[in-house]
Amino acid sequence: MAARSSSITLHTFRDNSQEIPTQKESIEKPNPQLQNDFPEGGKHAWLTVAGASACLFVSFGWVNCVGIFQEYYRTHQLKEYTASEIAWIPSSQVFFMIFSGLFVSTWFLAKRGAAMGLVVSGSSLGGVIFPIMLIHLIPEVGFAWAMRICAFLILALLAFANATMRSRVPPTKRPFEVMALLRPFKEPTFVSLTAAVFFFYWGMFIPITFIVEHALSHGMSLHLANYLVPILNGASIFGRTIPNALADKVGHFNVMIVMSGFTAILILAFWLPATGNAAIIVFAALFGIGSGAGVGLTPALCAKISPLPEIGTRTGAAFSISAFAALTGSPIGGKLVADEHGSFKYAIVFGGVSCAIGCMLFIATRASLVGMKMAKV
Repeated sequence: MAARSSSITLHTFRDNSQEIPTQKESIEKPNPQLQNDFPEGGKHAWLTVAGASACLFVSFGWVNCVGIFQEYYRTHQLKEYTASEIAWIPSSQVFFMIFSGLFVSTWFLAKRGAAMGLVVSGSSLGGVIFPIMLIHLIPEVGFAWAMRICAFLILALLAFANATMRSRVPPTKRPFEVMALLRPFKEPTFVSLTAAVFFFYWGMFIPITFIVEHALSHGMSLHLANYLVPILNGASIFGRTIPNALADKVGHFNVMIVMSGFTAILILAFWLPATGNAAIIVFAALFGIGSGAGVGLTPALCAKISPLPEIGTRTGAAFSISAFAALTGSPIGGKLVADEHGSFKYAIVFGGVSCAIGCMLFIATRASLVGMKMAKV
């Protein structure tokens, strides 16, 4: 396999008498010969981006409605249950989606961050459209028909995705090997990155799940509180596109460190003391930008430290671990709220500290690649 950059250090280990290359990237310039293998655009490439974005619109876009469902269940079907118990429903949705693995485009190299940003912005757009649909449909046609109407939209978008998405690289016929998933965890850099994503996601889902309930506890009207979800997700479109495009120029790890630190500060310094409507709305928008960048950059970070044929497997392995953060974060937050008799103080601290730990681990991962020197990473 050709080296991906002029300064990639290859390390090998034995597995059934074959050498399996792994890599450690140290500077930003990709190998021009390999770069030419990527179309970096064209009809099929951008149709694949559109189809993949539609997939995330109907999957993560739906899950991004958790704040509305959390409050609706608490006051309707599941009003006899605690916030922690109800939180297992949306957290389980996120867990099974992330644990099942994510796609990685093979159409882009130099523009990978921008392309990935457009793809994952589909989840943000879904997180804007679906909540607004639910806010208006549930009072008009009831919960059951609101779900059916959303399901028809999901069906149409999945049909579009099936018609437009294609792989540039022919499928490799090889049996599934458990070691293919476990092998990356022998690399300290990969372990550090996976841990960073785990902690960042652990904290990130606290505001996503509880922002509506938190706002209601401070006197915001239900109608306005429900609109915090599309505000958050609408702002995350900018967080999932602009930082990704910037990352192609200044380095994916560099941007991720800034945005994860920004998110941690927002939660601890802005959301924790926020009580008025204006402060909570501003937090929702800014948090959408910060958390959107974190989600949008994660696949590109996995690709950055992976050999090309293993990008999909290694990204799936990282996300399968991070799925447990999505599964447990919201129930932990709900338990902290219940223990404090409805106060969100310690749940917010848990979310902010988790994101801060994730930021520090992103710094450690970057340091394992190039040290602390200024470089595009």
